[in-house]
Amino acid sequence: MNLCLVQNRQQTPGRAQLIFADNVKRTRKLRGYTQQQLADRAQLESSYVSSVERGIRDITICNMERIAIALDVTVRDLVSEVHSGDVANDQP
Repeated sequence: MNLCLVQNRQQTPGRAQLIFADNVKRTRKLRGYTQQQLADRAQLESSYVSSVERGIRDITICNMERIAIALDVTVRDLVSEVHSGDVANDQP
């Protein structure tokens, strides 16, 4: 399975990257945070958070952990496909 596809020298976000992006955005909204508030909590720039949520940012494990801590979930929650009853999807 290809995690990232390269087309015309530009990397297209792969499935794992898009799952992470969707989970960050969904969890942030569930928590009632703006992108700026999440960025502040994670000690990142709001433009960085925006690019993560759009799936266009190659994110480091360190920054994945910062975002997870800021959202009060695990990195695993953010990289897993969402199913009903998942922690990141259900907790306020």
